Amino acid sequence: MPDSELPTFRYFRDPVAAGAFAPGDVVCQCCERSRGWIYQGSFYSEEEIDDLCPWCIADGSAAARFDGEFTADIGWDLPRWDVPHDVIDVIAHRTPGFPTWQDRRWWTHCDDGAEFVGMAGTDEMIALGDDAIEQVRTTAEVPVDQWAELLPILRADGDASVAVFRCLHCGAYGGYLDLS
Repeated sequence: MPDSELPTFRYFRDPVAAGAFAPGDVVCQCCERSRGWIYQGSFYSEEEIDDLCPWCIADGSAAARFDGEFTADIGWDLPRWDVPHDVIDVIAHRTPGFPTWQDRRWWTHCDDGAEFVGMAGTDEMIALGDDAIEQVRTTAEVPVDQWAELLPILRADGDASVAVFRCLHCGAYGGYLDLS
């Protein structure tokens, strides 16, 4: 059983619920300790790294030691990712990734990274409410008629889901479709 409280991540609401971390007695390849939790997501590096603890992600030591990223910075130069470099650094090097079918992207708003809420299916989207659904549909750039067909078949853990984010400043929702 894990004996330490997990570090918190500014841009990731609940990495355990999202499946980014799982309890385990695996030795971290960075700090070479077994701390009771292990990372379950992707790490982009020339070297194949499978076992990292949350603490080495949070303090940036894993990304620095293995010259890697948890969210590849592909797309950061697009206008919607126009945020200060230190925000990109925190998201790419000190924030765990989340499971997706497509290349992971991070939604930004109010000149900052947004908080990853989770992968959402129909039920999760409905629970967010109509305003949030419309905000996500708009930022995902899905036409209304296609969204009407997609919304009922979305599953948080399925072949069609939505990566949902929430702005840390104004509370707006955004995201993108993740299709297999």
